[in-house]
Amino acid sequence: MAALLATPLQASDVYKWVDENGVTHYGERAPSDKAYSTVKTYGEVPGGGEEAKQRLEQQRANKKASEAKDLDYAQQKKIADEQAKVRAENCKGARSNLKTIQENARVRILGEDGEFRYLTEEERQQQIVSAKETIAENCDD
Repeated sequence: MAALLATPLQASDVYKWVDENGVTHYGERAPSDKAYSTVKTYGEVPGGGEEAKQRLEQQRANKKASEAKDLDYAQQKKIADEQAKVRAENCKGARSNLKTIQENARVRILGEDGEFRYLTEEERQQQIVSAKETIAENCDD
C-alpha cells in the first residue's frame, strides 16, 4: 500500500495553440501546422473522453431529429392549412348550390351535348342530397 502512495503521479504534456480565428485550443497532440507551446500537467489525465464524445454525438443526433420533427410539423401545418382552404371553398360552393336548387323549382344546367336543359325533379332532389353531404363534410358549423 505504501508503495502505491509513494509512486509519483503520471505527468503528461498538453499542447496549447491559437487558431486563425484567435481561438485558443488545448490538445494531447501538437498541431503540425501551427505554432504551439507545451503546458506541463501533473496527475492522471482524466478519463471519459470517449464517453463525452459519444454523449456529444448523441446530443447532435437528438437535435437533428428535433429539427426534422419541427420541419415535419411545419410541412404538416402547411398541408392542413391548404386543406382547410379547399374545404372552405367547397363549403361555400355547396351552400350556394343548395340555396339555388332549393329556391328555384326549375334549375337549368349545361348538358353534355352543350345544350341547356332543366333538371328533372329526381335530379334536383339528388343535387340537394349531394349538396347537403358536401356541406356536412366541408363546413365546420
